Amino acid sequence: LSARRPVRPFDVWGLKQLGEGGLKVCVLAGLDEKHPDRARYKVAGPSVPFLCLLYFSLGYEAFVAAQVEINRTTSRMLNFVEYGKAIRTAMMGTARRNVDLAGVRITVPAGLSDGGDGGGVAGTSWASSDSQCFQDCEEGEQQYFPPPGRPSTGSEYATIGCMNVNSFGGGFWKASNPARFGDGLIDLFRQHCLIGNVVRRGRVYDTEKHPSATFFLPAQLPGVHCQIDGEARFLFHTRQRDARLEFTRVMQIPVVLGPDTQEAPVGSSAGWLVIADMEVPGPDAAFIPATHLDECKALCIRHQFGGFVVIKGRAHFRDDTGERLRAKLAPKIGATTYVRDETAQDVKFSFAESGSALRAFKGRLYEWVCGRLTSELNATRQEVEELQWRSDCYAQGICARSRRAYHCFRRSRHRGMGDGTLITFTLCSQCDSSTGNWGCKGCRRPFCPSCFEKHRGTAPYVRWAYDDVGLLRCLLTSPDLCLDDAQEQLSELQGERPVRLKVFAAGKLVEEEVLESPARACSWLRSYQEGDQSANMQPRTLVTFVSNAMSGRSPQGSSAACVQEEEAAAVAGGSAPMPSIREFLDTAGHSQPDSPVCESFPTSS
Repeated sequence: LSARRPVRPFDVWGLKQLGEGGLKVCVLAGLDEKHPDRARYKVAGPSVPFLCLLYFSLGYEAFVAAQVEINRTTSRMLNFVEYGKAIRTAMMGTARRNVDLAGVRITVPAGLSDGGDGGGVAGTSWASSDSQCFQDCEEGEQQYFPPPGRPSTGSEYATIGCMNVNSFGGGFWKASNPARFGDGLIDLFRQHCLIGNVVRRGRVYDTEKHPSATFFLPAQLPGVHCQIDGEARFLFHTRQRDARLEFTRVMQIPVVLGPDTQEAPVGSSAGWLVIADMEVPGPDAAFIPATHLDECKALCIRHQFGGFVVIKGRAHFRDDTGERLRAKLAPKIGATTYVRDETAQDVKFSFAESGSALRAFKGRLYEWVCGRLTSELNATRQEVEELQWRSDCYAQGICARSRRAYHCFRRSRHRGMGDGTLITFTLCSQCDSSTGNWGCKGCRRPFCPSCFEKHRGTAPYVRWAYDDVGLLRCLLTSPDLCLDDAQEQLSELQGERPVRLKVFAAGKLVEEEVLESPARACSWLRSYQEGDQSANMQPRTLVTFVSNAMSGRSPQGSSAACVQEEEAAAVAGGSAPMPSIREFLDTAGHSQPDSPVCESFPTSS
């Protein structure tokens, strides 16, 4: 570096939790030896996510960084080896199940996109493409992820996030429309097939530029792996509630461009662009000794020159306009070019906020510098233990009885990250058997056939066929369908042909009905599902499962409200602090062996 290197403005972005709080972070401690889809967590160090300078991401890249951090060495070569091992297992192995972005959403200010090759159009709102995608967006917001107009929950995506500099993943990825660290915009990206992206675009992410972004984290997930400027963390809500994280510009600081920059090193001062190690070839309009730069600038303005080049202590003036001079720039070691630009300003430290928002940010910044945010943002040992319990339960499968179906994820819209690849190495979530891409459709966990039957337990499943096909009925009968899938199929059928329904539970026929039409059959199944839910009060998601624990009830004694109410209402109702894991397990241990939760959630190893 030298004093001649230009100074440029650099945006600093802040992470702000919206709402009542509860988001905390911990770090990955490793993976379970028998079940790699079950992560192990520990208390994080004193560094907490508050400011972001380079990039922020959720999902696969963060999970890889977390694994490498566990085994990091002082050898650069050995660290590359660790990256290779983590990339392989996180992409094709059972460990990829730790990457789950189902239900995660990103919203941006409506109509303020600065475009980008990723599909953004300046001043255009996405809402017209699919209004259904925006039913949960706040006024003045539009959805960026999952992509509007696509039937996706986000589960198949590998990584999402944003870049402030044109480099991500150790310099492996770049933005399609290069990220500029001083333009006041963040470059958002979303990617589901990393190998396919390399084949189609090389090492480039499609990106969109936006002034800010809000990340919505659903209560249905135990949490998400994230990384901030390369620091890997696991982000979760201590009370298993929905959470929102706002990503906005909070400061702008001056930075010096290094000699290795690949772009023209253009700096700025009041009314001037300053370009180091570049000249403008051509005849001199005038030249004087460059003893005092202020005199050179005054002469340039007085005679309406476009700029001047300082080489070996002499200022060589150019008669072209500033725009033409910039187009003629050529490398010249030791030269410094000054181009007139009335829009250029001095680079200085500044805050992006104002008023009460500025005062609040300054207060948080002071607390961060003093180390007071560590206790607020880092999870305690007990909170990490409770997260561990919830995460293990989630990894073993929690879903509604009406959605338990044995399903191949390879071409399914319910697939997880990496399920669409040709080669996968996936183990059953209960035993060490290979499952390929098969598992439960409801919870999206991998199961071998025998373990899936244990997971399904007494949950009903359906086979149906038209009743007027005679002896061909056995050949034209549907495969085993969960209640939701059977209703979906029947609701799409037209006509008044009679339908024969057979409902099974635990491998036995429990109901058989012949209905006049597919519509009547669908209505009958809907009534049967409601009755089954009332008779078997099992948690349908991680939210209701944790809500039972928070209310101090044993799994078998959970009320119908926890099953029938909306998930958000179930979470909001659990205001009491969550009991310790040992207390809850002691209470659950007195339930009968055939209790609903014991049937669905084997004891964690």
